[in-house]
Amino acid sequence: MDKLDLENMLVDHYIGNLPAVSKPVSYIMQGDGLWEIRKNSIGIFRKRVAKIHIPGLTSNMWQGVELTVPKIPIDLFWKSIAFFRKVYDIYGTESAVRVIYDKKAKRYFLDCPTQEVSSVSCSFDREKNFPNGIVVAELHSHGSFAAAFSPTDDKDEVADRFYGIVGKVSEFFPQVCFRASVGGKWLTIKVEDLFDLESDPMVQAKFPSKWMDSVKLQEQITDLDLFEKDFEGLEEIKGLRVTWPKKSKP
Repeated sequence: MDKLDLENMLVDHYIGNLPAVSKPVSYIMQGDGLWEIRKNSIGIFRKRVAKIHIPGLTSNMWQGVELTVPKIPIDLFWKSIAFFRKVYDIYGTESAVRVIYDKKAKRYFLDCPTQEVSSVSCSFDREKNFPNGIVVAELHSHGSFAAAFSPTDDKDEVADRFYGIVGKVSEFFPQVCFRASVGGKWLTIKVEDLFDLESDPMVQAKFPSKWMDSVKLQEQITDLDLFEKDFEGLEEIKGLRVTWPKKSKP
């Protein structure tokens, strides 16, 4: 079976409305343009990929994600920030966690992957599977830099799920931004679209100390020239060079 045959099996096309039963990926022509609909274990992802007026067709689609899993308890977000702050305080680097939904236990938990980190990057195995678990979101920090998705993030964050960045981690109110990937195209979302703000916000903000064992410093210094291209125009990084923090692992 070649790639085209596989795409024909997984993708369907409609005009007007999406039927109750559809394939994992569908394209629908409506009165306001062409829409891409993706269904997976997290929810239904909808994005308009071409804007055009077509007389005679309905326009009842909305852009966003309809969750089929519960919203994430907000205390897991604060626990993530506590970890990001600790890593930055010790190493001066980025760090990452994943938000997993256990379908059997019907609850969320955080996974801290083994990761190689530097001042401007964080790499880990994105292909890891979890028994009964769904990766709903990936969160990573940008240290003292602003919360903004870079071209490197655009290249890495293509799976149909949620992604978040925490910037200015040392500040009392850090910067945050979130988005959803729809086939490698992105939708900006709000915190309340993904997190349950009614849950206790900071009751369990502490993270397991063993998470720190997952953080490994990259062996080579990263040249900031690439990072400056990612964030061209941000005054705060102009003229800086990446150096390893003087602090060592306790």
